[in-house]
Parts: sequence; C-alpha cells; structure tokens
Amino acid sequence: MNKYKESHKRRLQKKRYVDNNRLMLNKKSLARRNTILQSWIGIIPKHTNCEVCKNTIEFMNKHNPIFFDHRNEGNELIKTPPTNWLSLRYATPKNIDIWKSCNFGMLCRHCNQFLPTKNRKEFLLKAIKYTFGENEKI
Repeated sequence: MNKYKESHKRRLQKKRYVDNNRLMLNKKSLARRNTILQSWIGIIPKHTNCEVCKNTIEFMNKHNPIFFDHRNEGNELIKTPPTNWLSLRYATPKNIDIWKSCNFGMLCRHCNQFLPTKNRKEFLLKAIKYTFGENEKI
C-alpha cells in the first residue's frame, strides 16, 4: 500500500514538473532534434528539386520542405514518417546504410499530397486512362 502511494506521488510530481516547465522542455527537445537533423546534411542535400515537378525544395525548411516519399508502397525498413526517423537518429554509418537502402523519393508538398502511397501504379494508370481516353494507346 505504501509503495503505491509513493509511486503515485512520484507520478504527480513528474506531471507537475512537466506542466510547469513545458516551454523549457520543448526548447530542449527542439534543439536536440535540430542537432540530429544537422548531422544528416551532406547525406541529404540541403537544396534540391522535387523529383516530379522540379520545384526547389530544402531540407529543414518550413516554407519549402522536402517530403520523403515511400516509393515501395511502405515496404521499406523505415515504416515511420522518414523525417521523424531522421530527427531521432544521428547520421551513423549503420543509420546511413538503412536510409540509403530505403531509396526515398524527395517531393514537394503538392506532389506528395497528389501521389498515394498504396496502389500508386494503379492510380496513375487510371489517371492516364482518364486523361487520354480508354481507346487511345499510350
């Protein structure tokens, strides 16, 4: 019984600390995330072009960000959103090999929203048939 009260009291103290210091904790986690992402510059280009529409996109930019696209319908080693995976892992040789094996596409916001992750080929074939008509050969 006493053990339960202590653990409950400890959880309340931790919750109170987090609630009272939320801004400071968010700044620390954001600084750590940016430091980790900085380690990936060079492996991932800072400035590049969208692979579909050729618009300029930038790594770690809020206005024209790179959207990493799962090309293989989500069958890559990295199942989580790629930017989240990058922000939690430093660029070590092992992590670089994992990243390169996934072969993510680099898209702008518009192209990433347009292309579905699942059944992409069927979607594009239907879009081409719709655009050119059923009887026309592609």
